[in-house]
Amino acid sequence: MNQFTISDIETLSGIKAQTLRVWEQRYGILIPKRKKSKHRIYDNEDLKEVLSIAHLNRAGIKISKIASMTPEERNLLTSSNNFGSSDLKTDIQLFIDAGLNLDEIKFQKIYDSILPKIGFEQVVMHVFYPLLQQIGKSWIGNQIKPAHEHFICEQITRKIDIEIQKLPLVKRGKITLLLLPEGEFHRLPLLFIMYLMRKNGKRVVYLGADTTMEIIQQYLAKRSADYIHIHLITDFFHYQADKYFKKLIHICKEQHIIVSGPIAASLEFEHARITKLTSMQALLNHIYA
Repeated sequence: MNQFTISDIETLSGIKAQTLRVWEQRYGILIPKRKKSKHRIYDNEDLKEVLSIAHLNRAGIKISKIASMTPEERNLLTSSNNFGSSDLKTDIQLFIDAGLNLDEIKFQKIYDSILPKIGFEQVVMHVFYPLLQQIGKSWIGNQIKPAHEHFICEQITRKIDIEIQKLPLVKRGKITLLLLPEGEFHRLPLLFIMYLMRKNGKRVVYLGADTTMEIIQQYLAKRSADYIHIHLITDFFHYQADKYFKKLIHICKEQHIIVSGPIAASLEFEHARITKLTSMQALLNHIYA
């Protein structure tokens, strides 16, 4: 059983701590346990209740009415009103609830309900990306278990894989090698970049996660490439960035190197054949160019 502070609940639910306190004091709902220090402490069932109440409240039901319902009535109404939300924040919370319960069927139902409304790309950028940010913060703070993060990431990865398989291979044009450096395993953003590039007529060769210099050398010894696109996520890369890019420039004597991802903006290494895409908009501009 997980234990959460009120700050943890705020992060996971999107409901401000002050609002949670008001709901508790004014309406007698979401009554947490207390530590010896008198600080509020919540468990898995409390978090589930918060997500359910927040969903109903965002759906337009007044908190006073929600407070008058039994837990069974709330659960029944939540179930009947779970899918087809027009509020993306609510959808994110529903995905979190499905992830915390490791419920693949519920995760798929939520996805199926919003996909026709806003389209795959908008689901990824405006629902899945904020969802992963929220989950990442919670995982770092030990608010959720690695199994929950892994479950959610794999669910999203499979959705992107399915959409990639629907796209035809691009057989003409300049070739981009798409990869994560050695020691980087977060392949989900890289897959979405691959999807966007292929959809927009770019010819992409996907080398994937944890790509060593040797793999890049072996590829270039057999095949041609015009660009090397590297996506950077984790901070540990800072400690070896200069050494890494000096070696990469030496290996890739003709290719232009594109660097994207959260770490790109803080890289100090400069070279005429390196372009840094330091924001999501810069990345999209590059893909759509």
